[in-house]
Amino acid sequence: MPGNKNSSWGDVFAGFTLWAVFSAQAIAYSRLAHATPVAGLVTAIAGALLYSALGSSLRVSIGPAGGIAAIVGASVAGFEGENLGAAISALTLMTAGFLFLAGIARISFLQRLFPSPVFVGYLAGIGITILIGQGHDLVSNGTLALVIGLTSIAGVLVLKRIAPKIPGPFVILTIATLLSAKLGWQEHGVPVIGSALGKFGSVTLPTGLGTSGWIALFGPALSLALLVYVDALANAEALTEEGDPELEPIHDYFALGSVSLGAGLFGGFVAGCSSSRSIVAIRAGARTRKAGLLAGGMLVLTAFSVVRVIQPLPLSALAGVVFVAALDLIEVRKLLGFRKNRSVDFRIAILTLVSVIIGGTMVGVAVGVLAALAEAMRRGMTPHRSVLALRAGHYYIDLDPHSLPVVDGVLVYRFGTGLFFGNAEDFLADMKTVAASKNPNLRSVVVNADSLGIPDATAREALMKSQRLLSREGVQLVFGNARAPLRAALNGDFTLIDEERFIHDVEKFRRAS
Repeated sequence: MPGNKNSSWGDVFAGFTLWAVFSAQAIAYSRLAHATPVAGLVTAIAGALLYSALGSSLRVSIGPAGGIAAIVGASVAGFEGENLGAAISALTLMTAGFLFLAGIARISFLQRLFPSPVFVGYLAGIGITILIGQGHDLVSNGTLALVIGLTSIAGVLVLKRIAPKIPGPFVILTIATLLSAKLGWQEHGVPVIGSALGKFGSVTLPTGLGTSGWIALFGPALSLALLVYVDALANAEALTEEGDPELEPIHDYFALGSVSLGAGLFGGFVAGCSSSRSIVAIRAGARTRKAGLLAGGMLVLTAFSVVRVIQPLPLSALAGVVFVAALDLIEVRKLLGFRKNRSVDFRIAILTLVSVIIGGTMVGVAVGVLAALAEAMRRGMTPHRSVLALRAGHYYIDLDPHSLPVVDGVLVYRFGTGLFFGNAEDFLADMKTVAASKNPNLRSVVVNADSLGIPDATAREALMKSQRLLSREGVQLVFGNARAPLRAALNGDFTLIDEERFIHDVEKFRRAS
């Protein structure tokens, strides 16, 4: 439990582990963002300290994230020289601004726009894009650089397999740096980080971009704010354990915005959630906010004192570490699960994946969300319509005009989704089918209205037509199991029965079976 001695020591060990993972990812992901290693460390410090202090989740780790860093890099690719750093800072500050605005507006529906297939497809598309880029880096700098990169990939994968609690990327990058310094790999043509490390500790404000530069970054910043929030919230919900404080989605807008604000002011880039880093911290024993705060403090010391030690670090080793991180973004099991359980989810995920690779993140996400909304509309326009069966239990079956299950003059009908203009004709068509059956025993159609929703004008007209159509056949249309808003909407024009009467009618079917 949080607060006991074992938990405190677990947080200490987890803090050291987080520091090592943060350090490796900060250096590796800074390349994806077209930023300096110090910028990556600033992003890690902002995430470790500010989210640990302000965030509602005890489990997620906010800081440099592969997918977010890749989007940052793609967004600022058109800027060069001094404008590149200014563009990264501007993008990060704008992202923070959008997060703050969303929190002030108390927007609570954003995560609903990202169903799992879209999110999995987006991450996989980002992962494949990174793999292509890092693969090119691995093969374009000579044989020795390729061997170093492949060895780094193998080393991270092996450590991940046999010792998951050990921060494999940190270990591999440390070994690569020491060997490079000892063996003089730079003299053998292997590119290294060198002296372009960046400066730590000074406030940086974006200048010199001009109006066109800010406008160019507006869309990417909005997309990043959306992705950062949705990703963090999804991971927080997945990793929350029993006894943890309740998540506060609105509050986290401000926590995440504060992270990007701090990163942007001190030369970092947009921070996001790393699920792999979060899981490593949990496995290492993190139970409270102390682990993140300890890691953040150690990162500050690292940025001030040790960063120049990494000058001999081979870029191919970094590429290898990023390559493995990109593999983690491609969740093959989830994709196969979509294909097995519901093929349309698989198609949406693949469409999102391909769109991200071809058109970039914003295009890919937009295509995925539109595809998911189109599928939701299609499902709403083709609802499952059924009637209560003459079977033991509570079973609904498809409507068959030749065999209507009528008990004591009652047919119980259910429309499987909200009634609106897109599916109102289906309801009317079913009532026409019932009327055309000319069943001599039928006296009333009881609509189980639990999922009917409040009908719009078109749907209401369809209900009126259905009522008149059945009335001509001597059949009454009544509504039961209706929630209060629907009862208020239908009252006066349609016949409503109370809960007791509806249950009584359903019980007739059970007794008849």
